[in-house]
Amino acid sequence: MPTLAGRRSSTLTAPTPVAGVAGSAAPPIMRRLREHTAAAHAATEELPLMRDLLVARPTTAGYVRYLSTLHAVYLAVEPALYAALPAPTLTRLGIAPKLPALQEDLLALTATSKYAATLLPDPGVCNSVRGLLDRAHPHRAAAALGGLYVLEGATLGGQVIARHLRTHWASDAEPPTAFLDFRAAQPGHGWRAFGAAVTAWTEQHPDAERAILDGALAIFEMMHAAFAAAGQKTTEDTTANP
Repeated sequence: MPTLAGRRSSTLTAPTPVAGVAGSAAPPIMRRLREHTAAAHAATEELPLMRDLLVARPTTAGYVRYLSTLHAVYLAVEPALYAALPAPTLTRLGIAPKLPALQEDLLALTATSKYAATLLPDPGVCNSVRGLLDRAHPHRAAAALGGLYVLEGATLGGQVIARHLRTHWASDAEPPTAFLDFRAAQPGHGWRAFGAAVTAWTEQHPDAERAILDGALAIFEMMHAAFAAAGQKTTEDTTANP
């Protein structure tokens, strides 16, 4: 897939700042991760799938497309990344799988039969994440750690999207936001704690930093590609059925 590393970034270049982690106060590895993925982050923010979510009156259809695309990516990526790290490391990171929250939101928004069609992982992403981890050997865990930086950052920025949806939702009922509000609902899984654990791990494995950075960028590019493809399909469907 085309690399995004050389693209010029916009002003939306990092997860929402959190005191003690983002900006100049961020631990060095977290700052480098943010800088290394900035262009990919900005490019993803500009995709039609994201822009449709942040319009003045976001719709159920647009939100379902966003959640379904994320679900297909997470279904392929999240289990593989978790499996690549020892259980004690996952405990220190203070994280939990986000797939159940995505599934909860999709079930709340769609008919059961339609939701069932979203249960398969994206096969291209499955192959990509498998290749990423295989190529990273002997730094497989480091690449997975970088990938988890992207997945965790998505839930951090999700709180901004959740506030926008609640304020501008086109329906009378509030939108389900278990995924977007994952951190708000589970304060123990804090970004600050995650950053501290990543920093400690990197200090113990200084030769693995490049694999962490490359793993983060690769997962972000997989997410970008999935979002771009979903947006293109929506455009084609709209053109075919005006």
